[in-house]
Amino acid sequence: MSVTHWIYPTNERSDYYLASAGGETEVSPQRLLTGIEQHPDDIDPWLLRTGFRTMRPGDAVWVYAADPYQYICAVAQAVDIYPDADEWWVSLLWRVDASRKLMRDPIPRSAFGQIAQRAAVRADRTTAAVLGGWLHSARIRLTDLDSGAAP
Repeated sequence: MSVTHWIYPTNERSDYYLASAGGETEVSPQRLLTGIEQHPDDIDPWLLRTGFRTMRPGDAVWVYAADPYQYICAVAQAVDIYPDADEWWVSLLWRVDASRKLMRDPIPRSAFGQIAQRAAVRADRTTAAVLGGWLHSARIRLTDLDSGAAP
């Protein structure tokens, strides 16, 4: 299975909320993890400003907590990418265990270098290698990201 890695930036200092199946979620890493843990089998719709023409079901979507943290704190798998009115959305199925590990020991931006601001971006080669290495060291296979819940 060929998987593309995406970086989805969030900014705790903004007035932005994530519209998810569990309701509105603040974008702080801890609030995000709490929402994921409270609804572990939910598929959450997240707004896409970019990438909707090239993102595919099965791709890995990594949440990058930008300001003030600058680290990756959660991971999900894209289940579906679809239009709704004039906007595009990605349905995300969270990997709760992997997101817990990331919250305990996040991947700092200094480890992968790529900057993602305001919109989801495809991980560059260096970032994809770092994320793939993290998955390998954590013994998490992307093909397992959708186990336990049916889309």
